[in-house]
Amino acid sequence: MINRPKVKMKFESKSVQRIRCAECNWEQLIAAQTDADLKCCAWCGWEGLDMCQVSVQGGFQEMSCDVHGDFTVILPCHDVDPIDFMSDIFCPFCN
Repeated sequence: MINRPKVKMKFESKSVQRIRCAECNWEQLIAAQTDADLKCCAWCGWEGLDMCQVSVQGGFQEMSCDVHGDFTVILPCHDVDPIDFMSDIFCPFCN
């Protein structure tokens, strides 16, 4: 049996929000430990989100490995929901 370092979940998994800003035209993925709605573009501060492409897409999980410290796994796909994250995810830096 392989002895791997302990990985623990730091927070509850959350959704990833995707925005394509109509002002600066940057596409961004926003991963935050909140369920609040976006109010503006994180890059340029533009508040006209009704003209932007905004969607919830995928999920992310913040974790901590005993050896490598904190890391975040982000799955930016439409078919993934935050409840899909398991409690036994591997540290991607451990062998």
